Amino acid sequence: MTANREYKDSVFSWLFSNPDTLRELYSALSGKSLPPETPIVINTLLIPSKGSSSRAG
Repeated sequence: MTANREYKDSVFSWLFSNPDTLRELYSALSGKSLPPETPIVINTLLIPSKGSSSRAG
Protein backbone atom coordinates (compact mmCIF):
# COMPACT_ATOMS: atom_id res chain seq x y z
CA MET A 1 0.00 0.00 0.00
CA THR A 2 1.39 3.42 -0.90
CA ALA A 3 0.91 6.67 0.97
CA ASN A 4 -1.13 9.49 -0.50
CA ARG A 5 1.28 12.45 -0.44
CA GLU A 6 -1.46 15.02 -0.97
CA TYR A 7 -3.38 13.68 2.03
CA LYS A 8 -0.25 13.57 4.21
CA ASP A 9 0.67 17.12 3.20
CA SER A 10 -2.81 18.47 3.97
CA VAL A 11 -2.85 16.80 7.41
CA PHE A 12 0.59 18.22 8.22
CA SER A 13 -0.47 21.68 7.01
CA TRP A 14 -3.68 21.55 9.03
CA LEU A 15 -1.93 20.40 12.22
CA PHE A 16 0.92 22.88 12.06
CA SER A 17 -0.93 25.95 10.78
CA ASN A 18 -1.50 26.81 14.45
CA PRO A 19 1.49 28.75 15.93
CA ASP A 20 0.99 27.13 19.36
CA THR A 21 1.25 23.66 17.81
CA LEU A 22 4.37 24.68 15.87
CA ARG A 23 5.94 26.05 19.05
CA GLU A 24 5.18 22.74 20.79
CA LEU A 25 6.74 20.75 17.93
CA TYR A 26 9.86 22.94 17.96
CA SER A 27 10.18 22.51 21.73
CA ALA A 28 9.85 18.74 21.45
CA LEU A 29 12.48 18.48 18.70
CA SER A 30 14.99 21.02 19.98
CA GLY A 31 14.64 20.62 23.74
CA LYS A 32 14.18 24.40 24.01
CA SER A 33 11.08 26.25 25.11
CA LEU A 34 9.85 29.29 23.18
CA PRO A 35 7.78 31.98 24.89
CA PRO A 36 4.26 32.47 23.45
CA GLU A 37 5.15 35.94 22.11
CA THR A 38 7.92 34.51 19.89
CA PRO A 39 6.84 34.95 16.25
CA ILE A 40 6.60 31.78 14.19
CA VAL A 41 7.65 31.86 10.52
CA ILE A 42 7.18 28.94 8.15
CA ASN A 43 9.62 28.64 5.24
CA THR A 44 8.63 26.17 2.54
CA LEU A 45 11.33 24.59 0.41
CA LEU A 46 10.25 23.44 -3.03
CA ILE A 47 12.13 20.43 -4.32
CA PRO A 48 11.82 19.68 -8.04
CA SER A 49 10.23 16.32 -8.79
CA LYS A 50 11.95 13.65 -10.84
CA GLY A 51 12.01 14.44 -14.51
CA SER A 52 11.49 18.17 -14.09
CA SER A 53 14.12 20.64 -15.14
CA SER A 54 15.11 23.57 -12.95
CA ARG A 55 16.41 25.44 -16.00
CA ALA A 56 14.18 27.70 -18.01
CA GLY A 57 14.36 27.25 -21.71
